[in-house]
Amino acid sequence: MNANKKVKSVLAALLAGMMVFASACNQGTTNSSEPAGDSSAAGESGQQESSEGTSEKSHILFWDMAWGGPDTYVPAMEEVLSAVNSEFADQLDGEIEYVNLPWDNFYQVHLTAVNSGTAPDIFAAGYGTAETFARMGEIYYMDNLDADEEFASKFSEAIWESRRYEGKLVQLPYMVGIDMLYYRTDMFAEVGYTESPKTWDEFMDALRKVKEKFNIDPFIFELSGGQANHLALMSLINNGTGACKYDAENNVVSAMSDESALHMYDYWIQMYQEGLVPKSLSSYKRTDLTKIYLDGQAAVIIHDMAQDLAADPEIAAVTGVMDVLTGPDTDEKRACTFINGIGVFAQSKNPQLAEQICKSIVVNSQPIFTNAECGEWPTYEGISVSEDFAFAKEGSKILDYMTPATYPLSEVYDGWSVIDGEALLGKVAQMAFTGASSDPAEIGAYGDELVQDAIASQQNQ
Repeated sequence: MNANKKVKSVLAALLAGMMVFASACNQGTTNSSEPAGDSSAAGESGQQESSEGTSEKSHILFWDMAWGGPDTYVPAMEEVLSAVNSEFADQLDGEIEYVNLPWDNFYQVHLTAVNSGTAPDIFAAGYGTAETFARMGEIYYMDNLDADEEFASKFSEAIWESRRYEGKLVQLPYMVGIDMLYYRTDMFAEVGYTESPKTWDEFMDALRKVKEKFNIDPFIFELSGGQANHLALMSLINNGTGACKYDAENNVVSAMSDESALHMYDYWIQMYQEGLVPKSLSSYKRTDLTKIYLDGQAAVIIHDMAQDLAADPEIAAVTGVMDVLTGPDTDEKRACTFINGIGVFAQSKNPQLAEQICKSIVVNSQPIFTNAECGEWPTYEGISVSEDFAFAKEGSKILDYMTPATYPLSEVYDGWSVIDGEALLGKVAQMAFTGASSDPAEIGAYGDELVQDAIASQQNQ
């Protein structure tokens, strides 16, 4: 990549502060002129006028997330952008400015930028972010690509339709994120499970037997981070429920105290009380967890693509992907899925160019899934996971049961970006997994409080 490539890795809090300062000083982003007008300029459709058709070249700012390993993902994205920069060289004022953001408070970082008039042209943030900003009139709808039938045919219909708000395409479906349970097949086989457990009851039984035989705390995950949030969503969806539901008046309300949710909290409580998870789980970082699993001191770990496990041939040979579990109240398999997208903010000076650049990034994204330790699955036909990935075949079985993380609601709702972006359900899980509460009803009530506040916060925007 050229030495003048503008690749940045910034802390979310610092970036947010910089954006507020920039707004106060009436400045835009690097190499940009005045910020785009307020959201009212987007009109009802969220569209802005484009400078397409003029001789003026455009500066494009792309905010991406840390979808993969820090030492591999950014170089892989540089390779992608090298092809994109070449394709649009006659329309770009220099190369695309690329910023790779951490996940901490990602929603608030984007919201601060939007409110201060310093939003990037292109963004690839967490599932549901675009829908939230579409409600605010801050998204450029991708009508041109939506009308490109040949391009749309390269995605499954379900995935293509997943990135809509009120019928409009708010992002291109870019990658699919699914946290899976990886387990030591050799340990499970020794306690009688030669195949994956199929239900949460079987899963609990297997954990108890593994603990007894091997004298370990068998289940580990990052309790203080996003994994706890995803485990909570996974648990609820496995049992046919979710964080929210519609009430009789079709309002979005919390479902955290529903009976089917309480049943899942009971599993969490049992895990903590019976030592099926370490009592000090909240102190572990992801690097600690990987080492514990590799050392044979745990038998189940939550992971996405698990490249670090695949890198150890001996461990990979005795590691499997657990089947989608079903809870006590349903027989239907559902895997909690985040269909993440790449889109354009309405503040962009040249949104039509940015839209075409989004397409090019998706089409040229193979290096991300080959060289980047990316934790996601590709959505575009012809882009595939590296053949070197040990769990590609087993992991793909989960894709058959993809269920949006907003389930049972069919679209992203008010409050979702706060619930996911601030990992609120992880805080609910922490009550059980730290021993703070052994009462499912109390845990559910705390969940209701957090979720209802999140819903209200976005309804009032």
